[in-house]
Amino acid sequence: MIDLITRQQPAVRRRVLIHWLTLMLGVSVALLFVGPAWAQNSDHADAVKIGFVNIRKLMAQAPQIEQIQQNLAKEFDSERQTIIALRNDIAELSNRYDQSLNTLSEQAQAELQKSIDEKQLELSKQQQRMQGAYNLRRNEALAKLQTLIVNMVAKVSEEKKLDIVLNNTGVIYVNSRIDITADVLNYLSEQTID
Repeated sequence: MIDLITRQQPAVRRRVLIHWLTLMLGVSVALLFVGPAWAQNSDHADAVKIGFVNIRKLMAQAPQIEQIQQNLAKEFDSERQTIIALRNDIAELSNRYDQSLNTLSEQAQAELQKSIDEKQLELSKQQQRMQGAYNLRRNEALAKLQTLIVNMVAKVSEEKKLDIVLNNTGVIYVNSRIDITADVLNYLSEQTID
């Protein structure tokens, strides 16, 4: 393993080492909780119960994601229509410019080119403004979803009497017996985001 790491590029080597250190830290923390529980009780009746949840899968498959996308599409539809109209205006002006190169005076060509440049600048500003606002709203909606997911993970964990729930950061193997992702998805399907 060490030989494999040392043959990597420095940036890749650093990422691999950080990943392995994170993994070892996660396993160590889990063992800190599990070890004493097993040592205290030889029949393992009070052993620590560990669950696993795949956060990436939850964020990809939660039914609220589709609702978030629909809400954002509706909210930013007028801005999108404005951008489409600007693009059409630019295309029309560009076609007019190309078709009338031989018939327009230099001053008329310069004015037409100036109009095209102004429209392109306006388009660029509109796109940046819309993208910034869209990203802000999307991040707000995703933050609400993440809060909902954490609450549903806590609910499933309490129902299953789990002591620790790990996610996919730093986990190499997960027995499907302890994977509560499907249970959390079931609860998410019954929830809405305000």
